[in-house]
Amino acid sequence: MQTKRPNISFGDLDDITVAKKFAASFSANQTENNTSLRASDADIIDKIQICQYMFTVADVDKAVKSLKFSKAAGVDGISAEHLKYAHPSIVLHLKNLFNLIMIHGYVPNDFGYGIVVPLLKDRCGDVNKLDNYRAITISCFISKVFKLCICDKFGEFLYSHPLQFGFKKGIGCQNAFFAMQQTVKYFTERGSTVFISTVDASKAFDRICHVKLIGKLCDRNFPRCLICVLCNWYGKLISYVRWNGVLSDLFVVSQGVRKGGVLSPFLFNIYVDDLIKQLELSGTGCHVNGGYIGAILYADDLLLLSASISGLQHMLDICYFYGLYNSIVLITTNLHAL
Repeated sequence: MQTKRPNISFGDLDDITVAKKFAASFSANQTENNTSLRASDADIIDKIQICQYMFTVADVDKAVKSLKFSKAAGVDGISAEHLKYAHPSIVLHLKNLFNLIMIHGYVPNDFGYGIVVPLLKDRCGDVNKLDNYRAITISCFISKVFKLCICDKFGEFLYSHPLQFGFKKGIGCQNAFFAMQQTVKYFTERGSTVFISTVDASKAFDRICHVKLIGKLCDRNFPRCLICVLCNWYGKLISYVRWNGVLSDLFVVSQGVRKGGVLSPFLFNIYVDDLIKQLELSGTGCHVNGGYIGAILYADDLLLLSASISGLQHMLDICYFYGLYNSIVLITTNLHAL
């Protein structure tokens, strides 16, 4: 299914020129060298025991049935409808493919291709400004089925801190707001001021360093077979921009996780998980009945709460250095005293 044609002209520029401009904009930060990421594959794959992580027909069938209709097809033209209405034997073939991927730590090259579709952020803003668009990547549906299988099979490893309220089933922004509201109430009722700062991670999904991400997965004892697969997969990401039906030139994606990907939110949560832990271990920030509640994260939006201005400044310093080391730009947007 084709995405809806945007009603935007970009002045006198033709569609291919606009597509190329978007490609140049989206690929501007792709400067990271992933050689060390790919070079580690051989060292990892020799040590893995993968029998317990083999996919079954039931695993793949569950993933295929969970696909939603009316979604844009990937580079290969295959959509959810093709897989759902195919002969049932397709599930067996996909199961064999996915298990071979896990055994050899190698994904098909087509898994690395993506179509980037620019989506307007603010319709009241300047529609001719490239920064007013976010990049949503459409991947091939077979790779999406594989990601769904990974999320189901390896779900126990895809956890994140309880103070991360984003990308979790049954939890939303209202839960994060309630936690903040109750924390402020707890302190103000006891005569204490609460200092609050909001911090925004600019283009956080696009700035994730693949090498550091793999390191974080290793630190939490991720199964080696999956780490090997991700090393190979993130070493071959390539995209092009589609605008009004025309395509830009291909460009290499050397950092970041794809927006719109099934696995991406889990990997993003893991990537920023250490920030909450560092803030908690620092001893600064609000505590309620002995429990830490000084940092509330909803996706890439961070809320810092402290009973002292010096404590809040220390937390902001931790965020700054964490962002500096992990290639994330953290911007302080507001400061309030309640």
